[in-house]
Amino acid sequence: MAKPGTLVVSHYNPAQALRQKLLLACIWIATLAGVYWFCKSTMTPNFAKTQAQLSQTQRDLLQSQNNAEALKIEISKHQRGEQVAKESNNSLQTALNDKQSEINTLRADLAFFHRFAGGGNADALGVQDITITATDNPRVFKYAIAVSQNLNRGKVAAGKLRFTVTGISETKAKKLEMSSLLGEGGAKELRYEFKYFQLFNGTLYLPEKFSPSAIRARMQNDDGEAADKEVTWEAAIKAAAGVQS
Repeated sequence: MAKPGTLVVSHYNPAQALRQKLLLACIWIATLAGVYWFCKSTMTPNFAKTQAQLSQTQRDLLQSQNNAEALKIEISKHQRGEQVAKESNNSLQTALNDKQSEINTLRADLAFFHRFAGGGNADALGVQDITITATDNPRVFKYAIAVSQNLNRGKVAAGKLRFTVTGISETKAKKLEMSSLLGEGGAKELRYEFKYFQLFNGTLYLPEKFSPSAIRARMQNDDGEAADKEVTWEAAIKAAAGVQS
């Protein structure tokens, strides 16, 4: 040991100091690597396998997502196709209903012409036929009223036609005038002018809680001659359908 106050001179080698630092750094890195591999081999022995499984799971998840998107697109196409088919079916059903209504009207016209040609009530001025046709709405009906006169008269019949419907409303008998049956702004009478016959067509609107039992039509010529006819509601319905009573 140097005595106090003694100057000690030592030789400093920079290269040697650098080598010592590098050696310590290598030892430190090697120690860290050893610790890492020790932990990997002892704490997670199946780390590589787990990594592979995780990667496979991620790939499967991506594939499932792609399949789900494709399935959504396919479902959307089927739903659209079903909607188009439903709309087409509704359109066809509407057209069928319209044709059926047209057929019923033609049947009523044909039945009238058969009766008219065969004589029937065509011998004098009168209400030849009254028919009622149901619609999809239980309160709405189509009516057809035919008026005629003797084929040998050879003159024009002109005048006014009115009709009423009788029935039951809340247990009470009630008669409905034509103006209340034809909807808002309905006419109080129909004007006719014919030489042999004339056919009137229109729509009847029955009020709620009213059960019709009969319909009556009356024609009044301008020259004072008059005629009327009353039929039951059921008979008028059957006549429109071409059913013999």
